[in-house]
Amino acid sequence: GEIKLPGMANAFYRERVDQHLRIGMRAIELLRRHRLDQLHSRKLRSFAEVAFQ
Repeated sequence: GEIKLPGMANAFYRERVDQHLRIGMRAIELLRRHRLDQLHSRKLRSFAEVAFQ
């Protein structure tokens, strides 16, 4: 199958990518506002930590 409306499909894809990038940037902004000692999830690791021990 060929995509029937390639322009619309491309626009939809670009919009979704843009939406995901905005969500990620907003999450980074929120994390920057909080002090590191307030992040209490055990699932969060620093970049220096080994992922699997």
